[in-house]
Amino acid sequence: MTTTKTQKSKYEIQAEKFLADTNTRMDVQIITELETLEGDKPGWKRCKYNVVFNRFHAKKASVVHTFEFTGRVWNADKKPYAMGAQREQAKRKKVTAYDVLACLTKHDTGSFRNFCYELGYNDDSLKAQKTYFDVQEELEKVRALWGDVLEQLQEIQ
Repeated sequence: MTTTKTQKSKYEIQAEKFLADTNTRMDVQIITELETLEGDKPGWKRCKYNVVFNRFHAKKASVVHTFEFTGRVWNADKKPYAMGAQREQAKRKKVTAYDVLACLTKHDTGSFRNFCYELGYNDDSLKAQKTYFDVQEELEKVRALWGDVLEQLQEIQ
């Protein structure tokens, strides 16, 4: 049996280098599997993850923040050569640093009205307002972790 090793993309390499350069550790834990969304391939599922970043910073003792990340579908029909829990783990695609860093809010969204205009939300919606506050909270966490290197993080897209 021959195994092929998947090469990392330049984006994955860039994200891993960013974490190494900023002395940041990333830990990923699966929370739950979600239903397949419209447009997904048959047999594929999405997962929700907790992603914990721990940055050992020279100016601060340590900065830790947790983000929820949804994505990285996995094929429920694939039959890898493994048994039991190993087989289930083998089917899932590993969440990469690039997957998460590329999805984080790295730019100020401005006012609520501007946020709605830019992203097509109704500015008279409580759901849109909740989304806006969630995005603002995420941006504050990102700034607390990497405020001194935010420009480098913005290059990861």
